[in-house]
Amino acid sequence: MHIGDLVGFALYEETDKSLIGTIIDVDLRVEQNPLFVVERTKGKSEALIPVVEEWITDYDAKNKKLVMDLPLGLFDEE
Repeated sequence: MHIGDLVGFALYEETDKSLIGTIIDVDLRVEQNPLFVVERTKGKSEALIPVVEEWITDYDAKNKKLVMDLPLGLFDEE
């Protein structure tokens, strides 16, 4: 699997299983630190989320679902 194959996947938070949004792009400008570009469900804004393998807790290719255990405070409260 290539990181770009995750475009279109729904991204969920591990802690409360809430839907964060949909991965709409992967920013590879800094190869050592790729970022998911996520269209958020709350606020309809975009968020950049670092692609850290250790944060990925579940990957479901059939259902296009990715679950990540994101650090507390990564997003501003809306």
